[in-house]
Amino acid sequence: MSQWRAGWASQATVNRTKRTVYPLLGPNRLAQCYRRGMKQSGFTLIELLVTVSVVGVLAALAMPGLQAFVVKRAVQSAADALVSDIRQARSEAVKRSTRVVICASSNGTTCTGSGALWKSGWMIYVPSNANGDFTTGDEIVKVQQELLSITSIADTDGTSRYRFIYESSGSAKASSQTFVVTPSGDVTTGTTRLICISNNGRAGIKAAGSSSCA
Repeated sequence: MSQWRAGWASQATVNRTKRTVYPLLGPNRLAQCYRRGMKQSGFTLIELLVTVSVVGVLAALAMPGLQAFVVKRAVQSAADALVSDIRQARSEAVKRSTRVVICASSNGTTCTGSGALWKSGWMIYVPSNANGDFTTGDEIVKVQQELLSITSIADTDGTSRYRFIYESSGSAKASSQTFVVTPSGDVTTGTTRLICISNNGRAGIKAAGSSSCA
């Protein structure tokens, strides 16, 4: 009798627990929920093909705009880098109270005597020679490696000054120059930028679409 009561009490406890946890679900409803939970969900082949097609169309529409953005960004980055380093050369000359030179350089150890090669890089150094030429042992302040995605940084006639010599006063005499930063590949309207250097060596970038430094 005592065993029967104990078993009955245990079953009653289980029933109360079921009613507490699943008060609104009967046996059939519980089975249905279990079967639904076991079902796998995902895309059908047709849904997947439609999604891929839509993504392909959107990518094709966005590609020209993305390419133009990348080109403009590369040109802006190149112009910013050159102007920033020209200003640094000027600042170093004033700070050190001595001559400082920035010149086109493809290897970071010698100046390149062709302005069209500014796109291949440049370097800033403190010359020991009175004429500003670089010699072994001169302190190299900074080296800029070749600029990728850029065809040229030169004047419109394809030539440019290959160096600027800044005096301790911060002036670089007779330095008037216009650089055109031209990207690689197809050149479209608005993708080139102008770098304008004044007669005393001050550098700046003209707004996009500018055709001259005037």
